[in-house]
Amino acid sequence: MMSLFRRCVAEALGTAILVFFGAGAAAITLMLADGTTPATGFGIGIGVLGGLGDWFAIGMAFAIAIAASIYALGRVSGAHINPAVTIALWAGRRFPSGDVIPYIAAQCAGASVGSLLFAAVAGMDAVLIGGLGATAPFPGITIFQAILAEFIGTFLLMLVIMGVAVDKYAPPGFAGLIIGLTAGGIITT
Repeated sequence: MMSLFRRCVAEALGTAILVFFGAGAAAITLMLADGTTPATGFGIGIGVLGGLGDWFAIGMAFAIAIAASIYALGRVSGAHINPAVTIALWAGRRFPSGDVIPYIAAQCAGASVGSLLFAAVAGMDAVLIGGLGATAPFPGITIFQAILAEFIGTFLLMLVIMGVAVDKYAPPGFAGLIIGLTAGGIITT
């Protein structure tokens, strides 16, 4: 088994990749809608591809970043790259108690680094207009509805992770792809 330090570095790196590319795609989409990216000189509006096209692109960016992180780093740390996954695995007695806080700290540090690097690459509009891709409820969605949607999405994600990555009968080699696509689908809906 790798040292806790190496596993935490892998978690930080995987989470940075997830945030840079996934949340970065959301920020870029908002910047495109505002007409503030160099690629556009005019406001094209979100949903040019019918609304779902924008969400699909964001979901696929997350899916690819997650799959890439799992295949690149999974052998080192398990590629949780999300505190909810770490907590769920710990609650299911599939992860040691002493590693929970270091993993979550590494994931938070990685998310911060991913956000800062994306802001450095995309500029202040990524922060001011794109919100660095942070999630927020839509107008007309209550806080309760937003929390319920997150709960349902996290439940589905963990159901898939337990089935394709943790279960001893899971088919080998497909976990990264299936987990990434599941997360992308959850984000798209």
